[in-house]
Amino acid sequence: MDTDSKDLLDILTLTYLALTSKTEGKGSKAKQVTTDRLADEALADLAHNGYIHVSKGPGERIELTPAGATTGAFMKELFSAFQQDIYATVAADSEKQQKPQNSAFKFHIELDLGHDLTCWRDIAVPQHITFGQFHEIIQSAFLWEDSHLFEFRLTTHGKKIVIEEDADEPGEAFTTLKNDTVDAEAIMIDEIFPRTKNAVYEYDFGDSWMHSIHLEETIRSYPGTLPRCTAGEGAAPPEDVGGVFGFREFLSALSDVTNPDHDDAVEWADTENYGPFDLDEVNDRMQRWFN
Repeated sequence: MDTDSKDLLDILTLTYLALTSKTEGKGSKAKQVTTDRLADEALADLAHNGYIHVSKGPGERIELTPAGATTGAFMKELFSAFQQDIYATVAADSEKQQKPQNSAFKFHIELDLGHDLTCWRDIAVPQHITFGQFHEIIQSAFLWEDSHLFEFRLTTHGKKIVIEEDADEPGEAFTTLKNDTVDAEAIMIDEIFPRTKNAVYEYDFGDSWMHSIHLEETIRSYPGTLPRCTAGEGAAPPEDVGGVFGFREFLSALSDVTNPDHDDAVEWADTENYGPFDLDEVNDRMQRWFN
């Protein structure tokens, strides 16, 4: 056992004795103990340093010395001051360990196509996935083909960060949060949400498809398969259409049989599987991509 762990064990043992000992006689504090509940090494250290006196023989007793009683009283006050926080931390850790496997976040994600075009999806995703996996789920929700770069932009812990594919300095999340850029495979979404409620997801830096992400709900136990798209509206643009301006030109050619580009637009729409929002199709893609 290292020195720090040994000292901590001594402190905890003394605190336990101070909390559970009873005043007897002339104010001395003593406790009858079963020594197998306490570490012999810690008791030996406390006795050696003059904090306790151990009576040998039947009904072994441990008595706090004046120094032990004074230090123990201080530790009791310290414990009382932080008792609520300690219990809350222990309870939170226990809850986290017992977290149902189907815990989920529900997001509303809207693709910005201008004020007169609507395209959004509501999706439920597992809480403990990477941002790289979250990217794949968003791709499947909008029927993108994952053929371009992406990034998430958000604010967490009072700092603006960018989460992207293959960042230069991947690593543990608590380390990379100090930097401006984080590798999407090095950080889990439940390290950011639900503390953070909003983010921006950009896909294809050429066409620059901007998606606003809003956390709508934290679900302890989701009653179904994850990930899942629960609702949506509007068809997402085909890949490489040329951004919002190119998409509008594409829609104009597609809807106008007199447009000289109409036949090409129809053919391209078919090739790119462009069509009205279909919930079943989106969920089928999600399951094939994620599971």
